[in-house]
Amino acid sequence: RHAYTTANFGIAHDLFTQKLLSTSSSTEKSYLWLSALSKTAKAEDIISKEGILGVSRASMLLDSSIAHIQSLSSLSGVGSQLDDYGGDDDEDEDDNENPFSFQLHLLHHRLDFLNLCVTARGLCAEMKLTGSVPTKGTRSFLHQRNACHCFYALASRYFRLYSLHGIMHTQQTRTSLRMLYALCRFMGDALSKVFAEAVVGSSGGSNASRLSRIHSLATSPWPVGDSTHPASNLIRILKEKVIEPMGESIDPIVRASVIIQVLDTVLMCPVPSPRGFLSIKPPSRAELRMSGHPNSVSPVKCEEGEGCEKMDDEAEVLDVLPGLPCTVYISGKVPRSYFQKADLSFSQVVLWHKVHYDGPLDRADGDDQDGGEEQQSEVDGAGGNNDDSSMNLSAEDGEDENRTDSPIATALLPNGRFFFSIEWVAPRHRDGYYRMQVRLGCRDVRFAEWEISTLPNTDTIFLCVKSRSDDESGSLSGV
Repeated sequence: RHAYTTANFGIAHDLFTQKLLSTSSSTEKSYLWLSALSKTAKAEDIISKEGILGVSRASMLLDSSIAHIQSLSSLSGVGSQLDDYGGDDDEDEDDNENPFSFQLHLLHHRLDFLNLCVTARGLCAEMKLTGSVPTKGTRSFLHQRNACHCFYALASRYFRLYSLHGIMHTQQTRTSLRMLYALCRFMGDALSKVFAEAVVGSSGGSNASRLSRIHSLATSPWPVGDSTHPASNLIRILKEKVIEPMGESIDPIVRASVIIQVLDTVLMCPVPSPRGFLSIKPPSRAELRMSGHPNSVSPVKCEEGEGCEKMDDEAEVLDVLPGLPCTVYISGKVPRSYFQKADLSFSQVVLWHKVHYDGPLDRADGDDQDGGEEQQSEVDGAGGNNDDSSMNLSAEDGEDENRTDSPIATALLPNGRFFFSIEWVAPRHRDGYYRMQVRLGCRDVRFAEWEISTLPNTDTIFLCVKSRSDDESGSLSGV
C-alpha cells in the first residue's frame, strides 16, 4: 500500500503479484481485487518508464483492471455499470449502492486522460508534418478545438469526484485528486495555446455558450495547498516557462514540437495514486424531499396527452402561475453512517440549485422543444460553484436570475435533519415545464464545501407554468 500510494508502482506490482496473489488470494473476490491492483500498478509503471509509447499497453491493463473490479462488484450483489460524471447529475441506480464506484470512476478517468494524450500527440504530429495550422471547418480544425474542451471536461469530472469522495478519505487522497484535476486543466491550457487558431475560431456560432461554460472551469483557483508537491512544481514551471510565452506568432512546427515533449514529460512524471483507491467504502446517500408551498403551487396530476409523459415517474410536478413567485421546500436527513465514514467534521449543510426550461406543454410544438433541449446541454462542473456560474441564461427564458455562485447554507440539526426554502418567480411570457435541480453538500470546520450524494430521483422537481384560461380568469376576478 505504501509503495502504491508513493508512486513506486514497480515495487507495488511485484508485491501484489509475487507476495499477495500467491499467498492471500484464497477466495475469488480476493483474487479479483488483488489482480486489479496488480494490473493497475503495472500500467502506471509502464507509463512512468515509457511515456506516450507505453499508453497502448497500459490501456489494455487498465481495461482489464476495470473488468476485474466490475466482476467483483457483480459478485458482491451490486451493479457494475456506472454513469459518468458528465452532463446531467443523474446517476444509475446501480451506482448508488456500488462500493467500488470510486475505484471505477478513477480508472475510467485515468483511461480517458491517456486516450486524450494520444489524440493530442497525433494532432501535434500532424501540425508538425504539415507546418501550418488547419483550415477552419476541416477535420483537423475540429479535432484541435475539441481536444482542449475534452481536457477541461475531464478536469471537471475529477473535481466532481474530489467533491463527492474527498471528505470520505485521507488528506493524501484529497491531494492526489487535486493534482489529477490540476493536470487536466494544465493540459487544456497548454493545448489552447498550441491550437490557438482553432480555439479562437470557435468563439462564435451555436456552440459558443457551451464552450464558454467549459472554459469557465479554467477561471477557478488552482490548488494552493499543493504548491509544494513535485507534480505541482512541474506544472507550474512548464506553464510559466513554456506555455504562457507561447502565442500565435510562434511557428506551428515549434509549438507542436514543444507540446510533444511536454506530453512525454507529464506522463513520465508519476503522480502518487490516491490512498482511497485501496479503501472500499460503500456510499452513504442522504434523504431528500422537495415540495411546494400550498399557497403558491398546486400538485398536477399528469394524464395522457398533457405532455407529462416526458417527466420522470418519481419527480413531482407543481402548477405555477406565470409571473408569480413560488416557494419550494427542501428537507431531508444525512444518515449516521455518513458521519461515521467522513474524515472531516462538519455541522452545516449547503444547497446549490438551478432552474432551466425543460419543454413545452404540448410536445407537438417542435420548435420550443428543440430550444429547450439546446438550453439543457450543460457540462456540470464539480463542487457546485462551477456549473452554476457557467450558466448565462435570462429570466425571460425561465432561468433563475437571482441564483448566485454561493450556495444556501443552514445548520444541521442533531438528528442529521435539515430544511431549506427556495423562492422562484415564474416567467411571464413562456409557458412550459421547468426543471428545478438541487445538489446537497456540507461545509466542514475549515469552510471547505463538499457534495453529498442523495437517493436517486429525489433532487428534481418540475414546475408547470401555465396561463389560466379566460373562463378561469373571469371567475377569479369575480371572486
